[in-house]
Amino acid sequence: MRRCSIGIILIVLCIFLMGSDPSPFTPYENEKYGYRLDIPDDFVMQGDWGMQTSWICLPDEKEEFEGAVFPIISVVAYEIPKRFSVVSLYNTKMKKIQEMIADKNSGYEDLETLSVEGGYALMYKEINTDDDQALNHWYVKVYGNGREYTVEISGTRRQLRERRSEFKHVVESFGLIP
Repeated sequence: MRRCSIGIILIVLCIFLMGSDPSPFTPYENEKYGYRLDIPDDFVMQGDWGMQTSWICLPDEKEEFEGAVFPIISVVAYEIPKRFSVVSLYNTKMKKIQEMIADKNSGYEDLETLSVEGGYALMYKEINTDDDQALNHWYVKVYGNGREYTVEISGTRRQLRERRSEFKHVVESFGLIP
């Protein structure tokens, strides 16, 4: 009898814990421009201007607003003229970023290729190491669906470092909707 009670308690506890841990992300889909990604729950849509959509993370009421930098996620979708191929644009961008990173004074670093089904993608960072409160950027360029997508994640160096796993999830969640 005691083993049965412990087993039932464990099953109920597992069900409770699974149901009480919702994802800290909200899925966003833009069918018109053919992409999707997950947005952290504490970000709110700042604007949806058609080709560009942005989300911002505003501080709690107790935090100072004056002079503060707030983390922002934005996506811009550009139509690629039919005379250009997504592969050639991707390769051209890759080469340009490699050249920028080679210039040690550029502030660009960490070029990597990403896997996006139905497209080509790369990511690089623009980092200001002189000022911890300066705006820093993660850029993701995705080529597919006849479009060039720019995903930009901006914040201070500290914000990007502290929320690295969340922002990495946002990048990895980006997908094309055919």
